[in-house]
Amino acid sequence: MMDHVEEKRHEPHWQEVEANVVRYICCFLGNRFSPEEVNHVVGVLEVNAFEVKTDEGHVARGLYPLTALMSHECLSNTR
Repeated sequence: MMDHVEEKRHEPHWQEVEANVVRYICCFLGNRFSPEEVNHVVGVLEVNAFEVKTDEGHVARGLYPLTALMSHECLSNTR
């Protein structure tokens, strides 16, 4: 799955993700994963996850690999 990490490095929220997600996960898990690996996973989730709404109005994001493969635009074009 695509992660678009190189493109995302230039976005305003990159510094926040790097500090609050990547470094935290690397330290919390005892450096079992490299920053590049964590960035890849974050990128895959940001690019390929879909918003899911429940009947109660709750919102979550889910990763559905087959649906992600069918969606071929940067903005989701599948349901």
